[in-house]
Amino acid sequence: MIPPNLHPIRLVAGKFSYQLSVISYQLSVISFFLPSP
Repeated sequence: MIPPNLHPIRLVAGKFSYQLSVISYQLSVISFFLPSP
């Protein structure tokens, strides 16, 4: 059982890491479609 005071911190950390993974995925897709120099 997670302590109630730690629950929002874990929720925010999970949301933040999810956003970071989405951003890195979009960056890899963009760099894949960009022409190589």
